[in-house]
Amino acid sequence: MGAARLTLAKGLGSMALAMPEAMSKTGQHQQNQALSSGNTALLPRLVALVCLAFFFGFPRLLIRQLGMDSPWVSYFYLYGNGLIVFLVGILIILRSGACRLGRGRDTFWFLVLLAGYVFFAALHAVWTLAALHIPFRGGA
Repeated sequence: MGAARLTLAKGLGSMALAMPEAMSKTGQHQQNQALSSGNTALLPRLVALVCLAFFFGFPRLLIRQLGMDSPWVSYFYLYGNGLIVFLVGILIILRSGACRLGRGRDTFWFLVLLAGYVFFAALHAVWTLAALHIPFRGGA
């Protein structure tokens, strides 16, 4: 009976010694996962910070370069910030798989989105140029 206990104790001891080693490997794996997920969690925060800096600094840059009374400040502000938001939306659409280029009519509608942005930006620019350079003769 004593020898059986001694063998059992030795077996449990080796198992107890092996368990911390296995636990440390598992803990190390979890720690590595946490570090790698920390890097991926850093990217959205970094992107958000860059976007906030852009939205804060871009209007100030426009006003400094063009002047407060320029009609182009509002145009570049609208389509500059709008382009960032539009591209983020396009990125979400493509990454989520909602639009797969080459599938059915997805390519057509993707091009409609891009052409629509360009069309409205160009239309707005034409109307701004017309307002600046075509004289208006009011009725009297």
